[in-house]
Amino acid sequence: MVSPVHHLTIEVPWGVVHARNGSCRSGPPTVLLHQTPRSGDEFREVIERLGADRYLLAFDLPSMGHSTPHPDGDQIWAYAEGVTAALDGLGIQRCCLVGHHTGAAVAATVAATNVERVS
Repeated sequence: MVSPVHHLTIEVPWGVVHARNGSCRSGPPTVLLHQTPRSGDEFREVIERLGADRYLLAFDLPSMGHSTPHPDGDQIWAYAEGVTAALDGLGIQRCCLVGHHTGAAVAATVAATNVERVS
């Protein structure tokens, strides 16, 4: 079954983080983090193919895609702060992070600074 890709906007202290997800909204969420200078659209086909059965979220990192730039600029820790703020905005206490290239560095930073939130 192919899942439609839905778009959502999450308010963060400095603006918004844009995200995409599939039709499944249950179970443990998996957050997909893209490389620079791309966007969460990089995971569109993954969401279409797996998003009906798994809770997937693909965030646009701050200043990329449709997300507001972080006030401190483009730095890994600022991207990680954007991910954490978006998780807070969605009420997600714990998730799995998957990162591609820059997204992997962001995922590692989120995991190192928020150990209890990452499975």
